[in-house]
Amino acid sequence: MTESKPNWSLIAEIYSNTYYRVSEKDCKKMVMQEYNKQVADLKELWKWVEVDLYKVTMNWLKELKLYNKYQYSIKN
Repeated sequence: MTESKPNWSLIAEIYSNTYYRVSEKDCKKMVMQEYNKQVADLKELWKWVEVDLYKVTMNWLKELKLYNKYQYSIKN
């Protein structure tokens, strides 16, 4: 079962425990910066594209090596 919306409070908690203290709002802001970068890069290539925020968020977590912690926390 795939979620359609990231659990921002959980993501902020996991990020804070691994890297440095970050608020839920700041965590969203970091992901949105990555989202906007990916959208801009893809639009430059294809002129029109729809990017899924959930997928961008999960990829961001994978890059930070936090994805497994997030998935484990969601299931428990």
